[in-house]
Amino acid sequence: EATNPNYAVVAMDERGNAIAAWHQTNVALDVSNVYAKRYAAGAGWGDSRLLQGDTAANSIIPQLAMNENGDALVAWTRFDPATYVTTVEANRYQRGEGWSGQETVVGSEAGGNPLVGLDGRGNAMALWSRMDPATYQTNVFASHYGVRSGWDKAELLQPGTDVDASNLRLAMNDRCASVALWKETIAPYFSDFTWEIHVNRFVPGKGWDGSQQVGSTATQPV
Repeated sequence: EATNPNYAVVAMDERGNAIAAWHQTNVALDVSNVYAKRYAAGAGWGDSRLLQGDTAANSIIPQLAMNENGDALVAWTRFDPATYVTTVEANRYQRGEGWSGQETVVGSEAGGNPLVGLDGRGNAMALWSRMDPATYQTNVFASHYGVRSGWDKAELLQPGTDVDASNLRLAMNDRCASVALWKETIAPYFSDFTWEIHVNRFVPGKGWDGSQQVGSTATQPV
């Protein structure tokens, strides 16, 4: 039995096909699982599809990207209640083929609430934040997916050790060029908070070109 659907997201291609994704509670196991349902133009909504292969884990807050061809990518945060390990997982939908199955985007450097982008060829990007257990600072990571190479190793997008990143945003065009944006709250925490907006740009074939500040620095008294 499943109940309490929540955190629904939806996207549509240029032909009017659509996909909705959400998580809902698995009552028997007391965890949340991620589901999706596809709408075919002229035919209507199909059946709900469980996107994860391991229902005993807690999978929450899916994010969805869809390109103009009808391909899609759903990513979510997975928490294993037995090991306390958090990972970022994904499942890709390919038009004419269906769902490819659960894939682990990143394990050891996983955080929560991944954002995703998908280009016209099916290449993708996942972006998320993670608290460093040693420094307690929140950092921004990303992983690129290539249709021929799979998911790349996670990359740290912002330098510095006294930085907390939040308010992540991701934009991608149909050729996989991407921009990641976030807010940095800079220490020391015993005085004033300093806020900055930073971006990092991904160029296909070259990679990320480095964190750059945009706009002015703002200071907020504690």
